[in-house]
Amino acid sequence: MKLSETTITVLKNFAQINPTLLIIPGNKITTMAPSESVLVTADFGGELDIPSRGAIFDLNRFIATLSLFEDPDVDFTDTYVNVSKGKKAVKYTFAAENMIIVPKDASKLKFPEISVELNLTWDELTAALRASAILGSPEIAIRGRDGEIFIVAQDSANPSADTYESPIGVTDKEFTFIFKKDNLKLLNLDYAVKITSKGIADFVSTNTEGPKMQYYVAVEANSSITE
Repeated sequence: MKLSETTITVLKNFAQINPTLLIIPGNKITTMAPSESVLVTADFGGELDIPSRGAIFDLNRFIATLSLFEDPDVDFTDTYVNVSKGKKAVKYTFAAENMIIVPKDASKLKFPEISVELNLTWDELTAALRASAILGSPEIAIRGRDGEIFIVAQDSANPSADTYESPIGVTDKEFTFIFKKDNLKLLNLDYAVKITSKGIADFVSTNTEGPKMQYYVAVEANSSITE
């Protein structure tokens, strides 16, 4: 089988979240941050069909192995992945599953009652992330105030710190949902976002091409909402 550039892009995104990866048969790949603050699933539909289960201990190393070949054939067995081009090949052996971070089953996750829903474009998110890098802000917040929703780069531990905010929608609620910036390592896509006051947010990609991405991201405990 072949792994498309889109699939490799997803794997690179996953490597930012978790250095290890469990692959299972089918068309979905899931990973979870070591802190359990992020759980993400990529659903490839008919583009991908993994035949076997295996654990990759160093995902970046596996991605680098793929780069040794131009458009390689990738064949999964029960104990290793064979990456080849013609007579050139690498036998990439699976690790023991107890050596990696095994993600929770996203299909069994029960999402609590939704408090806020909004649409977030990649341009809006990346502008806030860029502002946070410039200002040294460790957090990104989604804030409802005076009928508008804002995306904010901030430091809630330092009230005098510089902040960035930009309007992204409308609301009839007052709230501030705070995320650690490092937990928002999302692919460059637009998202439908659902946030619950129970400490979790759901980011689902709305782009029509490529795999469907779904990120469950922890909401910080100092978030608030006026119901």
